Amino acid sequence: KRRIYQSQLVSMALFDTLTGLPNRKHFFDQLQIRIEHSTRHERLLGVLYIDLDGFKNVNDSFGHQAGDELLIKVGKIMRTITRKADIVARLGGDEFAVILLDITSPDDAVHAGNKIIQGLYAPIALKAATVTIGASIGAAVFPDTASDADELVKCADQAMYLSKAKGKNTCTMAVEEV
Repeated sequence: KRRIYQSQLVSMALFDTLTGLPNRKHFFDQLQIRIEHSTRHERLLGVLYIDLDGFKNVNDSFGHQAGDELLIKVGKIMRTITRKADIVARLGGDEFAVILLDITSPDDAVHAGNKIIQGLYAPIALKAATVTIGASIGAAVFPDTASDADELVKCADQAMYLSKAKGKNTCTMAVEEV
């Protein structure tokens, strides 16, 4: 019973209780590990910062239960679209992030972001209604954009806001920090 309880505590500490995806803490832990791996093997690593477009409207129109159902389905869609080795996490609210391992160029990160946008643009059937949402995505690449986890995520987050400013439903590559 104690082992089961400890396992449940670890799960609650590292995974989002709604979607089952890694949470913010687990995401940053994994990002740090993956950055060290990328450094050691001289490989590129990408981070996508994703904010759902139209999520607030679903919550306001159909209630929080529909919003929760949407978040669960979005998590599943993103896991289906990304590679098995990539890490999809829910950072909170309607914000998600993806760690893209062993990419060959920054274009790979933008391509992955665009695939997520396409996957999320299809109508999503909820119990309350069928909804259409979008995503604004910012992409950043280690070590090209930033040299540590916090800066990498910050750059991807800023690029996501540029995507929103461009009219949403787009993926924008972060510019190198000077």
